[in-house]
Amino acid sequence: MAEQSQAENPTVYSFSKILSDCEAAIKNQDFTLALKLCKEFLDSYPISLNTNSEGYQNFLMLSSGMIQDNHNHEGVINLLQIKNGMVDFVNTFYLQLDKKGYHFPAPIIKAEDARFVFEFCTSFDKIIAQKLGK
Repeated sequence: MAEQSQAENPTVYSFSKILSDCEAAIKNQDFTLALKLCKEFLDSYPISLNTNSEGYQNFLMLSSGMIQDNHNHEGVINLLQIKNGMVDFVNTFYLQLDKKGYHFPAPIIKAEDARFVFEFCTSFDKIIAQKLGK
């Protein structure tokens, strides 16, 4: 991602808006909407290990920056796996089948769930931006 202001880069603006809307939803105690917005943020965040994705170039830039800071490649992979783990956690609120195919009722989305995922998204966005030098 080239350095651009939010106004020049609609993707950056879009992520900023999603997080802002999520924070507003939490303040309004609409935790279902807040979690939905966090899911949108995580699902569309442009960083990926998939070589056929838009986010792969960002992954390469992140790797390069982190390696310059004396992280190893495994550390970069671990950071992305944490994000993927959060995606799996958020998906449990929407999927009524577990990975083994058992049916269960959808969990109730509570304030602490929405706040936890929102704080993760905000922190993840900040560390990636810092590591990419934005």
